[in-house]
Amino acid sequence: MDICFETVVQFLQYPETCAYDYKKGKNHQTAYGALVDGEAVCAGYAKLYQDLLIEANIPVWAIKGSSINPVTGTTESHEWNILWLDGNCVYADVTWDDQGIELFHVYFARDLSAMGLEHVPDPELYADKVPACTP
Repeated sequence: MDICFETVVQFLQYPETCAYDYKKGKNHQTAYGALVDGEAVCAGYAKLYQDLLIEANIPVWAIKGSSINPVTGTTESHEWNILWLDGNCVYADVTWDDQGIELFHVYFARDLSAMGLEHVPDPELYADKVPACTP
């Protein structure tokens, strides 16, 4: 899981100037765009990480909701992952751990008590619960 996490963070670049410019297309929202273009916003990061873990037979989900941006301190729409790791259900936010040339592990393999303070799943999508995390 860590190698997949680091691969996504090292490979992708967050396109600050075109993050939500839909005139350029929606590839930056997908795993395909992340892999082919090398640029993605949080949805592309989460979906590429999800696809890599699925290929490794690791249960994982991409979760939509809101989160506090660690750079700006503002709450915004965001996407991250929940996965089954070493017998535990944990959260991973590949986007927030990609801070340019630095790779952080602040948002890797965090439990609900830590991640839930900053990441809130969309209650309309998940009916006040996230997907069951089972092996």
